[in-house]
Amino acid sequence: MMTAVLSPEILDRSEFSLLCNWRKLYRAVEVGVDRGVFSEQFMSRWRGHNYFGVDTYASYPEFPWSRESDYLMAVSRYERSKINCKLVKAESVEVAKSIANYSGGYFADIKLIDFIYID
Repeated sequence: MMTAVLSPEILDRSEFSLLCNWRKLYRAVEVGVDRGVFSEQFMSRWRGHNYFGVDTYASYPEFPWSRESDYLMAVSRYERSKINCKLVKAESVEVAKSIANYSGGYFADIKLIDFIYID
C-alpha cells in the first residue's frame, strides 16, 4: 500500500508550476482538465514548452448532463495561453498509449514528456 507524503518544497498545487520551473520540467500532460482553471493558473507561471490537457468531457453518474460547456471554457483558457498547449478530448488510457510508444498521434512532435499531472 502506498502512502501519500506531502512535499516539503511546496505548500499546495498552486505552487506546482514554481517547483516544475525549479526542476526544469518543460513538457507536461495534465489528465482531468475539466474547465481548465488549474491549467490556466499553472501555465501562467510555468516556463515550459509543451502542455497537453486531456479530458473526455463525457458525462458520468455524478454529472449526467452534457459537459460541452466545460469543454468550451477549457478551450477558451487554452487559446489565451502564451505557451504551446493543446487540449486533447480523449480517454486517458488512449493518450497514455500514445505517450508510451511515441508513435505519433497526439504527441507526434514531442519526444519526451517530463511529467504527467493527474487531477
